[in-house]
This record gives sequence, C-alpha cells and structure tokens, in this order.
Amino acid sequence: MVAQPQMGRGLDRNPPTYADGTLLKAPDNALYYYVGGELLKIDDAPRAARAADLLEAFGVLPTDVTAAELQVVPVGSMPRGTLDEYQEDEVVSDRPRRYMATEAHLSQESGRIDAKTRTWTRQPAIGFTGGVAILFVGANEQILGNTDVHQFGVDGFRIPFKQWKRQDDWSEAVDPGVAQATVRLVILHSHKPKSRILAILSESAQIGRAIGDVIAAIGAA
Repeated sequence: MVAQPQMGRGLDRNPPTYADGTLLKAPDNALYYYVGGELLKIDDAPRAARAADLLEAFGVLPTDVTAAELQVVPVGSMPRGTLDEYQEDEVVSDRPRRYMATEAHLSQESGRIDAKTRTWTRQPAIGFTGGVAILFVGANEQILGNTDVHQFGVDGFRIPFKQWKRQDDWSEAVDPGVAQATVRLVILHSHKPKSRILAILSESAQIGRAIGDVIAAIGAA
C-alpha cells in the first residue's frame, strides 16, 4: 500500500515530477523508480543491482532525489508482480554497426509497461530507422500479446548537426489478464519495421503461437 505523502516546506504545492521509469537515488543510497507519480522503492538487493547494471549499460547515473522530495511524493515498494527485461542488439540490416537497446518493466498489478529505448549507429554517413516491440510470453511459451512497434530514426554520426544517437521513453497500457498471465518479456529490435510484423504478432497472440515460431516468422518477413 502506498504511503500518504507528508507536507514539506516549499514543495507541498508543486511536488517534483520525473519521466516515468526514471531511476532515482536517495541520500541514504536507496533506489526508487518513478512511475505514475509515485516513487517505488527497490527493496530487494538483486533487483537493485540489476537496475544499476541496466543504467550503467545506458551510460547514465541515477538522478538524485532529496529528503524533502521524499516527504511530498507518494512512496511505496516495487510490486512483487513486476517483470524486468533488457535487450541490446546490433540490428540486422543491409549494413553493420546499427544498434538498439531497450530496458522494459511490466507492472502486472497496474497493467502497464514502461520502457526506455536507445538507438544509435556507427555508420558515418547513412542513418537508419529501427523499431522495437515487446512480446508477453505465457507459462507454456505461447505469445499472449504484444506492444505496438515503436520506431526511432538516427542519422550517420559524421553528418553535421544531425542526431546519430537518441534515447526515448515510452509506455503502454496492457490488458490486465495478459499482464497477470505473463511470465517473461521478449524484446524485438528490427530495421525498417513493417506492418507485416504487427500482423504476425497479432495473429500469433490470437492463436497462442509459440515464441520460437513467432521469431522465425518475423525473421522471414
């Protein structure tokens, strides 16, 4: 149960806000995720260590949260029904050195997935558009559902005034039944995402297709 916030000086009318999924560090080094206007404390050591590893993979540090902010923002514990996943890939395409990395968190209690996707290239003059979708996998390795395909584009790293790397936060509501039945997440990165990928995912969810068959079908699309 989320604790009721206490009123602090100077912050009671305008409590701070952060992007959903932001990892925060308190003065006592406790770690929190900011999700939906709440600070969710990471109160077990394995999950805290994984959160720190994921953040290091993105090359950033936790954002400091002050003791005063902790007094005015609702604080609770991470739901035990939370699934985390991280995937980094060199995206398969007609050229090498195109990359995507995604960190995802599914809250089975609230029916919501929060993700952070990094897209970058080491091609000097040619950029690319990549896409990411997340599959919800059930106990029998069948596909229960999926997110939309989120697309992000970058330019070659030697092109002046252009963006060769980017990081994007995104989230989606998840059907409560699907969220509760999910046992693991599978993150798919692709080059130039096509509507056919969404069609394959939709068909797979409807018939409960096995994860291996889905990935093979997408690879052949």
